[in-house]
Amino acid sequence: PALVQTLCWRLSALAAFHGGGPWEVDHRALMEQARNVTLEQARTEWFDWERTSTRGGKPRTMTLGGLVGSAVLRNVPPELRALLLTGTLAHAGKAAVFGHGKIELAELR
Repeated sequence: PALVQTLCWRLSALAAFHGGGPWEVDHRALMEQARNVTLEQARTEWFDWERTSTRGGKPRTMTLGGLVGSAVLRNVPPELRALLLTGTLAHAGKAAVFGHGKIELAELR
């Protein structure tokens, strides 16, 4: 559910600032659907990395972090699949403007 919520926030912000209006999607319904998805396998870990910001003229080091890894989901309804697919284009979470929050999808058979 956390990933779905983060994607909803991201897409809502993109719609408001670049799409000419609000994103007309029932976030609560998507969250409820996410609660019913089966997390079959998760291999994730927290990873910190550093970047240097030169904003303001004086270089400073910033520590950024996030989850890396993979997960296998089962019973994902079509609406959530569409949201996750959109997330592959928009990214999710903090520092998405730096390319963080990347999501890749693969269908397992």
